[in-house]
Amino acid sequence: MPDVPAPRSDKALLFETTGAVVEALNRGLEESCVRVDASGGGLRVVHVPTSLIGLVYLQLARLVAAEDMLRRCLECGRVFPVQDKRQRYCSERHASRARLRRFREGKRVVVEL
Repeated sequence: MPDVPAPRSDKALLFETTGAVVEALNRGLEESCVRVDASGGGLRVVHVPTSLIGLVYLQLARLVAAEDMLRRCLECGRVFPVQDKRQRYCSERHASRARLRRFREGKRVVVEL
């Protein structure tokens, strides 16, 4: 019977996975350039990808490293980056649609009583 490795803890697995993701992202970002941009009235450091795949790696790295999180829109189910921790919908249109539906459902309850 072959040796079966002991199950690893979630923390250990997360640590190993994070390391692998960081290595892959760093390899993908190797050709990106870092520049200082003075447009807009202030100085800021910007990363400039040199290829389309470099842009993909840059966006993925920003997404992975962001403190913001992703959520699923309660209206359409689409995954979107959260701009505000209270945000529950991917767009103002979907938030308005849900508000209107809740309002109409509330009116029906009052009428039915």
